[in-house]
Amino acid sequence: MPVVTESKPLKCVIVTNMMAFYRLDLFNILGQKKNISLHVIFSSETEDRTRFWEINKNALQFAYTVLESGKVAKKKSALQEGGNIIIPSGLYRHLKKINPDIIVAGEYNLSALFSLCFARLHKKKYVSWSDGTLSSERNISFLQKILRRFICRFADNFIASGTLTKEAQTAYGADPRKISPALLTIGDSEKFLPSVKKTGKIPRILACSYLYRRKGLHLLLSALPLLKTPFLLDIIGSGDEQENLMLQAEAAGLERQVFFRGYRQRRDIYCFFQEADFFVFPTLLEPFGLVAVEALYAGLPLIISIHAGCIADVLENGINGFAVDPENTAELAEKIGMLLTDNNLRKKMGKASLRISSKFSINKSADDFFRACVLNGDLNA
Repeated sequence: MPVVTESKPLKCVIVTNMMAFYRLDLFNILGQKKNISLHVIFSSETEDRTRFWEINKNALQFAYTVLESGKVAKKKSALQEGGNIIIPSGLYRHLKKINPDIIVAGEYNLSALFSLCFARLHKKKYVSWSDGTLSSERNISFLQKILRRFICRFADNFIASGTLTKEAQTAYGADPRKISPALLTIGDSEKFLPSVKKTGKIPRILACSYLYRRKGLHLLLSALPLLKTPFLLDIIGSGDEQENLMLQAEAAGLERQVFFRGYRQRRDIYCFFQEADFFVFPTLLEPFGLVAVEALYAGLPLIISIHAGCIADVLENGINGFAVDPENTAELAEKIGMLLTDNNLRKKMGKASLRISSKFSINKSADDFFRACVLNGDLNA
């Protein structure tokens, strides 16, 4: 295995599916470490038509390549919105040209499989990086399960974006001693810091996600008519279900209480978190759920689905919020009602969320990521 020396930094390539804004701050920090020379290969600039975020490429402090990959549309299902399968074009050629010491590849897709084959063929260190959980991957095919077991058998080390990801990697055959938990987090946490809440106002609930069926917002709207306390709900995001959700809200007589704010760029969402009194995340299937980390930094109590991959890391149940089964709309309404009617409980839970947010330091995540790249043996020793 390659060894770090001060005179010769290790060449590290990260292969990931797209130029996601929430990864770039992490890559910038890794790119500044003296012990490695970083190059990121993005299989595509964006994965599908719903990813509208703006990327300031001038702010990127690492070398990168965007492949001209092919895309094949995925089949939609009840809990999957479709999207695309990325067919990486030129990946082998770029890896051969860079000749890295270490390859870190995200998830269990074709790019990861090609990267693993390159690593084994050329005797390079291979690190498997994932956000997925057993819950979020409960409906995957037999072939997808085989691919996960294959990658977990032959990878040298692993990076887990959360506690439940480590559980999944272990179930797929990874040695838990070789898994480094590097929590998925954000680099602009200071912009979410909570504002002073006005007293005597109608409480504001916040939900922020793509408007797909699997995000469970139809279940949230089904729970709201059960409430007997005034509220306002801001829904941030866009997607295939937007029209259906708006019709559902109108049919329930909620048009003066529920506001669909549409898709917002990063710079435009901070104010919604600062004005909110608590956050609801009713997802039915979620590998992680980074938006819940944003809610922590904003000092918001959480009502979070048991299906959210981040739940083990962001929630202390009953302390900074509540875990709920979103399909149990009576339970969901009950927990929302508790926070609507108890300002002191909201304050107490909000302070707990701020405390929990401290473990999501992006510098610590970068260090944990780096450890999986450069160390061998027991990463938890």
